[in-house]
Amino acid sequence: MRTTFILSALLLCGCTVSRQAANPSAPSQLSVFDEALANLKYVNAIRQAERDLPGDTMVKKPFPANLTRERREYQVATNILAELEPRLKQMSVTRLVQSLKVEGGPSPQASASWGGVADFVYVGGYALIKKEIQARPANELRVLPGLADDSVWLYTGPQGPPVTLADFVQREVYGK
Repeated sequence: MRTTFILSALLLCGCTVSRQAANPSAPSQLSVFDEALANLKYVNAIRQAERDLPGDTMVKKPFPANLTRERREYQVATNILAELEPRLKQMSVTRLVQSLKVEGGPSPQASASWGGVADFVYVGGYALIKKEIQARPANELRVLPGLADDSVWLYTGPQGPPVTLADFVQREVYGK
């Protein structure tokens, strides 16, 4: 129930019409990964993975964590990403860029962290999208400079570096 509520709130509150209207090429807040996380097919698996169980292995250093739970969450995320990977191959470069998860910015106050399966899906999805775009022929990459935007921040994980959409295009894809 908690997971369903969180996913519903994420989907309802995470969408920003103003950003989309101002920049139609900016990544959509409702990404292919958001859709998968909200899919009833995965909700029960996510719910089961994201709970603490009596036999779980807990650690206190370097920070408190439930290692067994994290392994369960990672496995569910891996299954979701494996199912989405063929779908990414069918998407245009523009749609791939629009599927990147957006966050508020690089400051700790604006940074988002969804935790659990969602974090693993978004970070893994970022890597899959990057890999898929890099594998595309040069003629498909011509749209990328028009999509670069320094005002759009991408989610790279709770400990990931701050990356704008312009950084992604210039450094992550082109390696400049």
